[in-house]
Amino acid sequence: MAGSMYYKPTNIDEALELISREQNATFFAGGTDLMVEYFESLSQMGKIINISGIEELRGITKKEDEIQIGPLTTHQEICDSEILLELVPWLCQAAEEVGSPQIRHRGTIGGNIANASPAADTVPALIAAGATVELTGVNGKRNFDLENIFTGPGETIIDDQELITNISLPIPDDTKAGSFMKIGKRKALSISVLNGSVFLEIDREDMKFIDVRICLGSVAPVPYRARKAEEVIRGAEVTIENIEKAGQAASDEITPIDDVRGTAEYRKQVAKSAVIRLIKEATEQLEVGI
Repeated sequence: MAGSMYYKPTNIDEALELISREQNATFFAGGTDLMVEYFESLSQMGKIINISGIEELRGITKKEDEIQIGPLTTHQEICDSEILLELVPWLCQAAEEVGSPQIRHRGTIGGNIANASPAADTVPALIAAGATVELTGVNGKRNFDLENIFTGPGETIIDDQELITNISLPIPDDTKAGSFMKIGKRKALSISVLNGSVFLEIDREDMKFIDVRICLGSVAPVPYRARKAEEVIRGAEVTIENIEKAGQAASDEITPIDDVRGTAEYRKQVAKSAVIRLIKEATEQLEVGI
């Protein structure tokens, strides 16, 4: 980063004023992805706007019917949050799978989103939970369902002069539960061969799935909503047969690629077993027998 201009704003307005004024400038927070790119390319980074000192972008709060997460909240803070452990424990589980302890203490939830890796661990858990994101730029705010901001590997609809300023999750009631799992080639510092998260709602009286969201990572250019699998069990009875049908539907609908971490065929096989296990785990949390 030698020779780069460096700025450290203390509030959102100052950060946006800098990014609109300075050409070839980049927002920088935890840096766990950005610094890797820099050292791999050995290129000049341009102007750095370090937003890590903007306290209003940190923290986890419970407000009425939603949880709000600041984008500068670290993965370790996600893991340790009493609010999230109580209400959205599968997001804590996903955050625990990110990198190493050093990366979890420095990397941020906003960075995991903005980096737009198809293998990002926290993103499927957030999408399954129904997360929305607030983007703020000099021209105002925009709000999107998280799943709709990704356009390709490393690509999003976030403008170069916008910041993620909030991540919101609806608070689930006792008819809803979620689960997360990651499959990698090693215990730590593993990039996912496949990861996934399920969120479901069950009518205990009728023993039927009311609603479900299934999101898989590392099976497509962007985090993938397995909508055909969702349709298999939405409104269906809570039975092992229906859960297995959903797993097969997820395997059938994805079109993964071969890469150094696994073949497309392997990912399709793993997707089936992963979705079955994820639905079972979420169902068991609701103490519903299958």
